[in-house]
Amino acid sequence: MTLPPAPARPPRPDQPPRTPRPPREPRERPADRPPRPATPIPPIHYPESLPVSARREEIARAMAAHQVVIVCGETGSGKTTQ
Repeated sequence: MTLPPAPARPPRPDQPPRTPRPPREPRERPADRPPRPATPIPPIHYPESLPVSARREEIARAMAAHQVVIVCGETGSGKTTQ
Protein backbone atom coordinates (compact mmCIF):
# COMPACT_ATOMS: atom_id res chain seq x y z
CA MET A 1 0.00 0.00 0.00
CA THR A 2 1.44 3.33 -1.06
CA LEU A 3 0.37 6.49 0.71
CA PRO A 4 0.00 9.76 -1.17
CA PRO A 5 2.58 12.44 -0.36
CA ALA A 6 1.72 14.74 2.52
CA PRO A 7 0.48 18.18 1.49
CA ALA A 8 3.00 21.00 1.79
CA ARG A 9 2.66 23.14 4.89
CA PRO A 10 1.77 26.78 4.34
CA PRO A 11 4.63 29.19 5.13
CA ARG A 12 4.68 30.64 8.62
CA PRO A 13 3.90 34.38 8.60
CA ASP A 14 6.59 35.12 11.22
CA GLN A 15 9.45 33.58 9.15
CA PRO A 16 10.81 34.43 5.70
CA PRO A 17 10.41 31.73 3.05
CA ARG A 18 13.23 29.20 2.90
CA THR A 19 15.43 29.01 -0.16
CA PRO A 20 16.69 25.56 -1.16
CA ARG A 21 20.40 24.88 -0.76
CA PRO A 22 22.44 24.22 -3.88
CA PRO A 23 23.67 20.61 -4.16
CA ARG A 24 27.09 19.93 -2.69
CA GLU A 25 30.01 19.10 -4.92
CA PRO A 26 31.44 15.64 -4.23
CA ARG A 27 34.67 15.75 -2.27
CA GLU A 28 37.66 14.04 -3.81
CA ARG A 29 40.30 12.12 -1.87
CA PRO A 30 43.73 13.75 -2.14
CA ALA A 31 45.99 11.81 -4.51
CA ASP A 32 48.69 11.37 -1.84
CA ARG A 33 46.29 9.85 0.69
CA PRO A 34 45.81 6.07 0.45
CA PRO A 35 42.32 4.58 0.80
CA ARG A 36 41.25 3.45 4.26
CA PRO A 37 41.83 -0.23 4.99
CA ALA A 38 38.74 -2.35 5.42
CA THR A 39 37.78 -2.98 9.04
CA PRO A 40 38.17 -6.70 9.70
CA ILE A 41 35.12 -8.49 11.03
CA PRO A 42 35.95 -10.37 14.23
CA PRO A 43 35.13 -14.08 14.27
CA ILE A 44 31.82 -15.05 15.83
CA HIS A 45 32.19 -16.90 19.13
CA TYR A 46 29.32 -18.83 20.70
CA PRO A 47 30.02 -19.38 24.41
CA GLU A 48 28.88 -22.92 25.18
CA SER A 49 27.89 -21.80 28.69
CA LEU A 50 24.87 -19.95 27.24
CA PRO A 51 21.70 -22.05 26.96
CA VAL A 52 20.86 -20.83 23.45
CA SER A 53 24.22 -22.08 22.14
CA ALA A 54 22.85 -25.62 22.27
CA ARG A 55 20.10 -24.55 19.83
CA ARG A 56 22.19 -22.40 17.50
CA GLU A 57 21.67 -24.69 14.48
CA GLU A 58 17.90 -24.68 15.03
CA ILE A 59 17.90 -20.88 15.27
CA ALA A 60 20.01 -20.60 12.09
CA ARG A 61 17.59 -22.87 10.17
CA ALA A 62 14.61 -20.83 11.40
CA MET A 63 16.31 -17.60 10.26
CA ALA A 64 17.04 -19.08 6.85
CA ALA A 65 13.46 -20.27 6.42
CA HIS A 66 11.52 -17.31 7.85
CA GLN A 67 11.61 -13.54 7.50
CA VAL A 68 10.87 -13.00 11.22
CA VAL A 69 12.14 -15.21 14.06
CA ILE A 70 11.26 -14.59 17.71
CA VAL A 71 13.65 -16.13 20.22
CA CYS A 72 12.30 -16.45 23.76
CA GLY A 73 14.29 -17.46 26.82
CA GLU A 74 15.27 -16.70 30.36
CA THR A 75 17.17 -13.55 31.26
CA GLY A 76 20.87 -14.27 30.82
CA SER A 77 20.35 -17.17 28.42
CA GLY A 78 22.26 -15.47 25.58
CA LYS A 79 19.43 -14.33 23.31
CA THR A 80 21.06 -10.97 22.56
CA THR A 81 24.57 -12.41 22.44
CA GLN A 82 23.58 -14.85 19.73
